[in-house]
Amino acid sequence: QATQVKILVDMGDNDIRVVVSDNGKGFDESIINNRGNMGLRIIKERIEMLGGTFDLESIANQGTTVTFRVPAVEVSVLS
Repeated sequence: QATQVKILVDMGDNDIRVVVSDNGKGFDESIINNRGNMGLRIIKERIEMLGGTFDLESIANQGTTVTFRVPAVEVSVLS
């Protein structure tokens, strides 16, 4: 069975929520704190620096879901 990836982006009044999920083989969630696996840890740190939240759930042979939320900010551009 081919791995499928789903991406959901949802903008609320106060935040933006992004959910990325797959039906892959999953992995040990503790790797996010492992020094050798910096990718997810760096993403988590940057989201938290923006005042957001980062959640990870991975189940062996069932897949992984990463959910993060960041505050929505209105930006105006002057021309």
